[in-house]
Amino acid sequence: MEDRRRSLESKRDALDRLFKSGKVPDSIYASLNKELSDSLWIVDEIIKKVKENIENRILWLEEQASLLEKILSDLEIAHRLNLVKGEEYSKNLDSLLAGLNSTREEIRHLSGEPPEIKHTNLESLKPPTRLERRRRKRVKKKIVIEEKPDDEYSLELEPGLTCRNPWNKNCRNRNIELFIYYGDEFIPICSDCWKKLAEKDLNW
Repeated sequence: MEDRRRSLESKRDALDRLFKSGKVPDSIYASLNKELSDSLWIVDEIIKKVKENIENRILWLEEQASLLEKILSDLEIAHRLNLVKGEEYSKNLDSLLAGLNSTREEIRHLSGEPPEIKHTNLESLKPPTRLERRRRKRVKKKIVIEEKPDDEYSLELEPGLTCRNPWNKNCRNRNIELFIYYGDEFIPICSDCWKKLAEKDLNW
């Protein structure tokens, strides 16, 4: 579409030069100039719409990535507490990581240099509707963690496990609240650090 726009601009520039040199009559110039200007306006509107759709798509993908990271954290906690074991844990982990990696890859792709897009592809770039979102089940099996008192959780966590908050490396608290997926691994975060992180606009 950008190539189409450049082509139209080149034609209009050429028309202006011909008109200024007296090689194109006024009536012909006015007609052709209007036609080219109208075409440029349409192309600009298409480009604008495509960019808006891409931005909306990226926002939606970022929401999905955050959701998958939260589910990954819940899965890891469940695994550490022996609520999800063996093959079930591995299958869920593989499925979630595949979905997260795919989502991040699409975000990187859309955030880079936009590919050549024709107006016939606009429909496929629209963000999914609510109905489509319901149909797209990236996670086939919901992870359910049984409610237990805090003391039961603390007893089943790995001995000596301390907070590894990457934004507060001096923290050594043992009251682990959850695990976050950071730097290709699950990192334990204590309750105090998690309260502070939840108040900040951080991406990991």
